[in-house]
Amino acid sequence: MGWKLLDGDELRKGINNDLGYDRASKKESALRTAHIAKLFGDCVVSHMSPYAEDRELVKNIIADYVEVYLDCPIDVLKKRDTKGFYVNGNAFVVHELGSPDLAFDTSVDSADYICDRVCRSRGD
Repeated sequence: MGWKLLDGDELRKGINNDLGYDRASKKESALRTAHIAKLFGDCVVSHMSPYAEDRELVKNIIADYVEVYLDCPIDVLKKRDTKGFYVNGNAFVVHELGSPDLAFDTSVDSADYICDRVCRSRGD
C-alpha cells in the first residue's frame, strides 16, 4: 500500500478539532494520532510533540517508532509561520527534547535529504 502521511494540521481539522493547545490537549492529540498511525501501518507523522512523556506513550503504541527532531532557527520559523504562533510569541517549545533517533538542522538539510535519511534508518 505504500507510506501514508498523517499531518498534525490536517488532523486538527478533523479527528482532533475538539482539542486546544493546553498540555492535556497536546497529550490527547499525540495519543489519537498514534492510534491512527498504528491502524494504517507504515506512516510518516508530522506532529509537534513537545513533551517527552507523551512521546514515550506513543512509543508504547507504535512498535517501530522513529523519533525525528527538526531544528529550525526562530527567524525561519517566523517566516514560515501561517498561524501567528511565532510572531505573537506563543511559540511551541520543546520542553523535554529527550533522545530522538534522528536529528536534522533544517537550515542546512533539505527536505529530500531528511526524507531519504529517515527511510534509510528504517531499511527502506
